[in-house]
Amino acid sequence: MKRCFKKLRGILAELDIGYIELAGLINRSSSYIADRMRGVGSWSLDDCYSILDAIGQPGADLREIFPREVKFNGRMRI
Repeated sequence: MKRCFKKLRGILAELDIGYIELAGLINRSSSYIADRMRGVGSWSLDDCYSILDAIGQPGADLREIFPREVKFNGRMRI
């Protein structure tokens, strides 16, 4: 399966932010972050904006960093 949220993964790598640190920044568990990054469950809009704030990205980049449609095993998930 293709890894989802490629742009977000790249930004986190550049900033040297792991899932545990990101989870702390948005007051979530690291397992919550790991699940969302692999497509288990959906991000809430509040979490998306909290992450953008935490990584210093403008809200205008929301759709680029959190694409609305992500493919999982040939199916679209929105």
